[in-house]
Amino acid sequence: MTSNSQSGEQTFTVTTGYHSFKLTRSALLLRFNYNARMMSDEASFRLVSTEGPAFEQIMALKEDPHLEDGFVDLVFVGVYTEAKYSLEIDPGDGKPKYWSFQEQPFASLAGLTGPTGN
Repeated sequence: MTSNSQSGEQTFTVTTGYHSFKLTRSALLLRFNYNARMMSDEASFRLVSTEGPAFEQIMALKEDPHLEDGFVDLVFVGVYTEAKYSLEIDPGDGKPKYWSFQEQPFASLAGLTGPTGN
């Protein structure tokens, strides 16, 4: 396994039989406007890969220590840059779960937030 210190990415090769695959893992920051009327304190966010290497990670709303800034900041660690992802939001309080986005390539998600979160 090699590590790219500039981007925080980790690259490694998986060999199965006669084939080798190069996979890269990275972190993904997703930033959403926060509306306390739409989500309870028990809200959670589930990022899953829908194509490519298997990945699933759940983050709770309460893991963001700075909700007072009006944004939900989620940092998913260990995501594969070669995969497509979907984000399921559970707003809590018995409200129905819903998909924020589905089957989006990592590259399109990595460009969702700039330095100011726009």
